[in-house]
Amino acid sequence: MTINVLVTGGAGFLAINTAKFFKAQAASVFGIGRSKDDSDLECYDRWIESSVTCKALLEFDVRFDLVVHCGGGSSVGYAQENPLEDFYKTVAGVAELLEFVKKNNPEAHVIYPSSPAVHGQQPDVPIDEDDEIKPVSVYGYHKEMAENLLICGHKLFGLKVSIIRFYSIYGVGLKKQLLWDACKKIVSSPSAVFWGDGNETRDWIHVDDAVGLIHFLFTISEPPLVVNGGGGASMTVRCVIELLERYLGVPPSSSFNGSAKAGDPKYYCAGQRVLKGLGWSPKVSIQDGLFDYVEWFKKNYG
Repeated sequence: MTINVLVTGGAGFLAINTAKFFKAQAASVFGIGRSKDDSDLECYDRWIESSVTCKALLEFDVRFDLVVHCGGGSSVGYAQENPLEDFYKTVAGVAELLEFVKKNNPEAHVIYPSSPAVHGQQPDVPIDEDDEIKPVSVYGYHKEMAENLLICGHKLFGLKVSIIRFYSIYGVGLKKQLLWDACKKIVSSPSAVFWGDGNETRDWIHVDDAVGLIHFLFTISEPPLVVNGGGGASMTVRCVIELLERYLGVPPSSSFNGSAKAGDPKYYCAGQRVLKGLGWSPKVSIQDGLFDYVEWFKKNYG
């Protein structure tokens, strides 16, 4: 039987990869969001150019089996500078989606890609799903609000909800964030300078694994309410930059300015307790994933 999948924020990196995956599985895939001139929307059976509102979602006139809500703000810096706009995108968008699901499609499984930004500053140890929620940025606070709305929908209205706190998603085609910015800097400057001191850590998960986790949660009978989406191993930003330089064939010459960006936690590493209990683990190593990313970058932009 063909399943119906809705992907919101459908022009984004994770959203497009999710849509392509389910399309390859012979699902009917529907998308909604704000597209750009270079957005690849051919993976959608139907696309609606709109913010996520209950009214817009009703236009599909479809009963969805799965809703992957990729809509909402995606930048710590942008949220810090535009808190009201980010609130409408992130928090109000979830409220609109839940109203639609509760009234019109209560059997749908809603999967929400969230963020470890809800945990704020943490020591340099793996972060468990149950660790304290104490955001330090507008972005983190809004993600917490969105999560609470989803948990409310689950506990009070019986909606099937899964929240995945994705760490650093990357992969071929990503044209923003650290890897993209770093590759551009490294090839254009003999002595690129980066924020921080280089000892900040990040936990990387390849987009193929991120999509695989979404699919896995959709297929199991009792998915967790909240789960970390990460590789379970941290890597310093300095080490990432050195790997990029090596794969780009550039002598190591980058440096760090010692200044931290507002709202950026210093350490990120995803605890694997819940995922190990489910028997799921990522497949793509950071070394292989970064190599493929750099090869794509060199072919298209190097």
